[in-house]
Amino acid sequence: FMQFMNYWMYTKTLQPILETYVEFMREIHNIWTLLGKDAENYVETIESARSVTDLLVKTAVDLGLTFGKTFLDVARGMYDLVSAGVRLQELPQATELALKAARAGVTDVATAVKAGITALRAFSLSMSELNKVYDYQFEAIKLGIIRYNELAEVMGRVYPSAATLAGPTKALERLKEALASIAFITRMGLSPEMAAFGLARLYEQLQRIPIIRSLKEIGVEIYNVRGQFRGLTK
Repeated sequence: FMQFMNYWMYTKTLQPILETYVEFMREIHNIWTLLGKDAENYVETIESARSVTDLLVKTAVDLGLTFGKTFLDVARGMYDLVSAGVRLQELPQATELALKAARAGVTDVATAVKAGITALRAFSLSMSELNKVYDYQFEAIKLGIIRYNELAEVMGRVYPSAATLAGPTKALERLKEALASIAFITRMGLSPEMAAFGLARLYEQLQRIPIIRSLKEIGVEIYNVRGQFRGLTK
């Protein structure tokens, strides 16, 4: 009977803990592999860090404790960020922003990372703009009838066509406009899926020469003299 109880205690308590620890360390190793030599050089400049792995573990543990997330969930979010091109020196701040977004949006870390990184990539924004991206997304959630996980799912259809109209100097402006538009459309009663489909089609149509000419004939100039898109609200 005691042997059975010992086995039961192991399978119900110690085994899950050990399995989670092994999975966590595997995720840390995967992040280390992705980071490469540049990360090793960066760690040499930090006195408190003995190695890249040491810094990664400390980051995951500190942020997990701060935001009430499991260390494994944080590590998985860190992996997704590094996969998207985030460098080690940017990783703690980027992970913290994603965790704040997850908490504010009542969603998981993976969804928050996906929402932020998808927007950054589509509009060719730098990691320093991630905070603004999250600010714009939460403004859309507050003003529209859409949940954060829905926004993360549907905006991937809108971003490419909106970004094509943005140009290098108007990326944030077009992103803000696209999110404001999805908020307005969902508030008018359309589902997030239908709103995103319609908005993406609108951006696509506004790039077609026949549409541009037809609008011009009725006095609507959607491009300025330099050929830049004026936006949906001007």
